[in-house]
Amino acid sequence: MATNADSATDGKIAEKQLSAPAAAPLKDIVAYRPGRIIGDVIVFREYLVWLERDRGLGSRHILILMRRWSDEQQHALDFDAQPAHVEILAGLEQGTQLLRYGLRQGLCLRARHRGAN
Repeated sequence: MATNADSATDGKIAEKQLSAPAAAPLKDIVAYRPGRIIGDVIVFREYLVWLERDRGLGSRHILILMRRWSDEQQHALDFDAQPAHVEILAGLEQGTQLLRYGLRQGLCLRARHRGAN
């Protein structure tokens, strides 16, 4: 689950057994790091996938990270061009080898003022 428990103000990903008491401690899967905001989290049969934004030094660096459950090998899609919006698209199939995501680039619109003639 994505959570801000244990003072993880920008979020972390943690787990605990469903049968565990509510007060049982969480086990970190993706530990808290200040300035890294955990966004979408999707659990697939073979992978954990999450979106993170790094606010360090004022940047809006966006990554989609994929971690294989079996060996914890990790891969990243790096959106260095600072898109306006990135989202992970969850399908209905949990055993998929495909990752679908949406990407929107920001537009810069300028208003022009025409003076009275």
